[in-house]
Formats: sequence, structure tokens, C-alpha cells
Amino acid sequence: MSHGLQKQNTVRNQVFIGCPYHTVRPKYERIVKELKKKYPICFEIIGRTTKSEAMELLDLIKIKLGSSSAAIFDATGGNANVSLEFGFAEAKNIPRHIFISEHGAIKRSSRGGSIIADLQGKVRNIYKQESILRILLDGFCRIHPYQIKFDKVMKRELRRQGQGNKIKYRKLAIKIIHRLDHQEGGVRRSDLLQDVLVPH
Repeated sequence: MSHGLQKQNTVRNQVFIGCPYHTVRPKYERIVKELKKKYPICFEIIGRTTKSEAMELLDLIKIKLGSSSAAIFDATGGNANVSLEFGFAEAKNIPRHIFISEHGAIKRSSRGGSIIADLQGKVRNIYKQESILRILLDGFCRIHPYQIKFDKVMKRELRRQGQGNKIKYRKLAIKIIHRLDHQEGGVRRSDLLQDVLVPH
């Protein structure tokens, strides 16, 4: 029963990102802003908070991570918070993708080692420059199940449209889907996807 509840509560286009705040988070924020224009994938990066809000932040992380269809963890520097989030995702059997920066300056500025246990047996996405990270995240979006479904619906519903209309409807669909980002309840994205892509 608990497995069914988890599946029902999953936001199918939502992807959680756990990353060190000081060293690499700005890169993810810049890239996610660009990807939002190309893909209907909603990336959740939980903001920094004060100590008095620590418990509320932890609850928010559990909610967002627990409702995500997948999670990306940047293990650069063995950040303790990222390690905690990774463990939670592993316990919930949420698909996990590990990214690590091998840029010299970032590695030197990071504290600690590889806190996330048993990384040797897991696939890691290695990058040194932000441009490589952008390529890796773009590739992640392309093969995400929600993106694959989106592309199939687009191809089917817009098969009789000209190239100009296909581009226009795709941009419109992505924009409307993102209007529901970070909202609780409301219209299901799967229903909205069907409605938006049917030309009137």
C-alpha cells in the first residue's frame, strides 16, 4: 500500500537537485534556468535557510525529494547535506544520478572527502567546466520518462502542423506546464499535456 501511495504522489516531471551551496549551486541555477525554456522538466533546488528554520527546511526537503520522479546529487567535496539527501532518496528507492566536479579550484575549496558511501559501485557523471555540466544535464532531460512522453504526444498531435506551428505549440506547452511548477495539487500535468497539444 505504501508503494502505491508513493507512486500516486510522485510529480512525474519533478527532479530534485541536491548540491553544495557555496561551490557548485550557482552553476546548477544558471543551467536550470536555460533548460526550463527547452524542456518540461521541473528542477527543485531547495534554498538556503537560517538555523531557526532548519527543521522546516528538512521537512521541505523530504516532501520535495519524496515526490520527485528522480534526483540529482552533486557529490563534489563530500557535502554532508547532500549525503543525507542521497541516503533518504536511496531509502525511498528514488532513481538517483550522481554528478562530481573534478575542477581543481572547486576540489581545493571543498571540505571533507567522499561522505556518500560506496560511490565506487555507482555510475558518476564527471565534469570540470560548467559547459560540460550543461551538456550532461541536457542529456538527462532528453531521456527523462516525462520528456519521452512529451515528445511522443507532440509528434502525434502536431503531425499535420507545419514546422513553425510545431515550434510554437511546443514552446506554449512547456510554458503552461511550468506554470504548475512548485504548486501543490491542481490540474494533473498529464491531463494538461493532452489539452494543450491539441490544436484548436
